Amino acid sequence: MENSDEKENNTNLEKIYTRLHQYFKDKISIKFADGFPNLFEETSKFHDAAYDSFVTGAAFIYMTQSQLFKPEEIMAHSNRLYMLRTLYKGFNLDGIDEYCFNDVNFLS
Repeated sequence: MENSDEKENNTNLEKIYTRLHQYFKDKISIKFADGFPNLFEETSKFHDAAYDSFVTGAAFIYMTQSQLFKPEEIMAHSNRLYMLRTLYKGFNLDGIDEYCFNDVNFLS
């Protein structure tokens, strides 16, 4: 059984990223700009904002190539920011934001 410290450090993001990275690391090349650290070399940095952002983006890139999802399913989530505990269904960086109230979707 996991103790509370292990539960806090074991996230769904970590599971998803780790599984995808193990499969795609030799098939897809993600490069870092000069002067920036290679975050692939960082380990156990989950819950650090920069690292979580990196692995979220890397997981998204891997999923686009995985053939687990149809391209239109992936594109439906491109340029969107999802936040927990908010009325917004997702912040759409390309258009109108959607929000939810009592499980009913509205366009703002």
